[in-house]
Amino acid sequence: MEHTVSLLKRYNYVARRLHETATAHLAATPEWEVKCALGLHLWLDAEHCGALRARVAEMREPPLHLDDVPDERLRAALEELLRAQDSAELVTGIYGVLRPALLAAVRGHLAAMNPLFDHPTYRLLRQVERDQEEMLEWGDAALAALTDQPEAAARAEAFAAHLERYLSEAGGISGDQPADLASGLPAARWDGSEYEMDAEPRRDARFTDPFNCSARIDDYYADESRPATSACSRSCTSGCARWTCPSGWRRSCSAHAGVPGTITAS
Repeated sequence: MEHTVSLLKRYNYVARRLHETATAHLAATPEWEVKCALGLHLWLDAEHCGALRARVAEMREPPLHLDDVPDERLRAALEELLRAQDSAELVTGIYGVLRPALLAAVRGHLAAMNPLFDHPTYRLLRQVERDQEEMLEWGDAALAALTDQPEAAARAEAFAAHLERYLSEAGGISGDQPADLASGLPAARWDGSEYEMDAEPRRDARFTDPFNCSARIDDYYADESRPATSACSRSCTSGCARWTCPSGWRRSCSAHAGVPGTITAS
């Protein structure tokens, strides 16, 4: 039972960090198809987090420590993923390394467990497995499209190898795989500081986007020199923009990344 709880906490942590990575990159990702997929998949990650947290709460008395980092080595791998530098690296990291590793861990867990003895966990992990399979089906096609040029393919391959070394050092998603001790870790992108998100919304060349970017609503909202009579209008417009525009919604979510209890499906 203790081992199961430990694994569920690691899955929860990985799903939460995948959610945070998607929200952090959503605005700056120019490809519309990738932007839409990130939005859907971060919602699914939140669903999985909520279910995993609920299951741990059923199996253990508080405090549950669900917002703790379960393994600093696993954190290091996910911090490297967060620092993907373009769409090819981002999609490679999420759909070429981390999600396949998460799916493999869940499948191994399902194969080793007694589905009758712990059916609630079995049922939960089966849903996670199905969702991850669907996400990876999209990810494989997206990765093929994003790496059709040699330069992009080389960057993606190098970043995948980079992440795989860090994930191996953590013993994989489950933490029980033997690490490759023959070679050291590549130079880290993460220097221990907080990630600075690029909040500038971007679209690819197919979109001129005359509506989202024609007015700098956030700048207007923060400008105290503007007439007080426009404050209500600015506040309402800013609020609507944040919750109807995926890029604005991303900024709101990212601002609360890491705050206990804020990453939920609702």
